[in-house]
Amino acid sequence: MDGRSTGREGQISPGPFEVQEMADAFLYVFKDPADYWESGYRLMQESMVCNLAGCRLIRYNGHPACYFSLEGLRRLPQAAKAADPSELLRYMDSLLSAVLAVQAQGFLRCENLDISMYHVLADRISGEIRLIWLPVRGGLYEDEAHFEEVLRANMRELMANRPDCEIPLLRQAIRLLENDTLSLEALKQQLGMLQFCAGPARSVKPVCPVQPERSDGPMRPAKPSTPAVPAGRLRLVSLSSGQVICVNGDSFILGRSGRLSDGILAGSTAVGRQHLRLSRGPAGWMAEDMGSRNGSRLNGRPMVSGVPEVLHAGDILTLADLSFRAEISADDRPDRMNG
Repeated sequence: MDGRSTGREGQISPGPFEVQEMADAFLYVFKDPADYWESGYRLMQESMVCNLAGCRLIRYNGHPACYFSLEGLRRLPQAAKAADPSELLRYMDSLLSAVLAVQAQGFLRCENLDISMYHVLADRISGEIRLIWLPVRGGLYEDEAHFEEVLRANMRELMANRPDCEIPLLRQAIRLLENDTLSLEALKQQLGMLQFCAGPARSVKPVCPVQPERSDGPMRPAKPSTPAVPAGRLRLVSLSSGQVICVNGDSFILGRSGRLSDGILAGSTAVGRQHLRLSRGPAGWMAEDMGSRNGSRLNGRPMVSGVPEVLHAGDILTLADLSFRAEISADDRPDRMNG
């Protein structure tokens, strides 16, 4: 299949993307913007399929990119490693349910699902599966039959790689997955019968330890130990006046209004009252035009209103007729004042 390669754990990685792996997120960057399917993205956002992972469209180095947060989720191989055989069958049942839900929806094609197991996600609390659906023209697989073939192969591999794969329960499950005469509905039913015969699975528990927030607040999973992308401290230096704007906090609005903005740009009437938002997350610093009348540009390229773009050190950010150079340092201590 053109443009597709074997990735982590022998799974098929989608070719039209550069996949950025972060501690708390996936970022699929379209190599060719022509591969981005805008209508498909709208269909995904409007669909009622609750088994899909939440997606946010951003821009990365001028390319459209799909951002998937891992908050409250974990990768299926990680969840399966900590599961007993009966729990593993429960994950497989939930995975098939999610795929069948996409098929039943009618508007979203299964060929657009990334079913490499490393990119299949499990809810940390309920264990329910969330799938990544990607708005790429032509899909990731040749047709639905090829999609189902890869899905079964990936499920088999996930089971066969376990040290207990020779126990009768998993041997039977692997044989069912090898039977390509079974439809996905029939396969789900047969795996469900195996799970029933094996007895009730214990509830799926978070892999990471749980830490309290406050005595009167909820409990939350501790953050993974893998470090997130270091965003550092952001400063904007005016190319015309040398004015320095030090960005404090994880969300910062630039604009003309002293009441509505965190960083005040009073030197130009072309700048909007709330012109541009800067925010910090797992992907680093991001800039988002807030629907300004005179627009914003990143490195000379017009920004799309409402679509965040990743901001790198040295980038030139232009708000209407004011241009700034982004400086990002490793020192994350807040500045005392802006100016």
